Amino acid sequence: MLDSVRGRILGREADAVVVECGAFGLRVRVPPGSDPGARGDETALHCHLLLRDDQLHLYGFVAPAERDLFRVLLTVSGLGPEKALGLLGAMPPASIARAVLEKEPKRFQVVKGIGARLAQRLALELDGKLDAWAVAGGGRGADGTPSERSETGADSLLVATLVHLGYPATTARDAAAAAEKSEGEDAALETLVKAALRELQKPT
Repeated sequence: MLDSVRGRILGREADAVVVECGAFGLRVRVPPGSDPGARGDETALHCHLLLRDDQLHLYGFVAPAERDLFRVLLTVSGLGPEKALGLLGAMPPASIARAVLEKEPKRFQVVKGIGARLAQRLALELDGKLDAWAVAGGGRGADGTPSERSETGADSLLVATLVHLGYPATTARDAAAAAEKSEGEDAALETLVKAALRELQKPT
């Protein structure tokens, strides 16, 4: 099985990149909003090769934890690779795990094509399978793999969301702490994210 690809990015689309591999250019689907690099950059992606509709489809992820979670998501009946990719583009792995852990399937409905019934199925079929990705039991390290360090307070779902948006973990924690101080720790995630982004956009 093709496990990873490394090379220069020849082309970039919203949900795919073309990676130079020797004399070939491989088109690799990536989660919407992910950042494998710009055209001309060197990139390394952890991959999953899937045979579907008599065609080979290659999916790539910056972090191995995302690739591993993608494989788990594919086990959910009725989800499929497109919705699984969209889910990983809309929510970091820790957020997906927390939604299952906290029995909040409505969070999955932010993804186009995931309605109430499929969201409930996700929560049911993934129950007990995502503990490694749950922020409550451990966040993700710099390489995206599950970490054993427990996170509470500002080191929470809010931090995971900011990191997913591309901010360094240290910067994200500082902004999360400021947001929770101004809005209160019990504020809705959306409110906290907006407050944290305002904090991050302040001139230094």
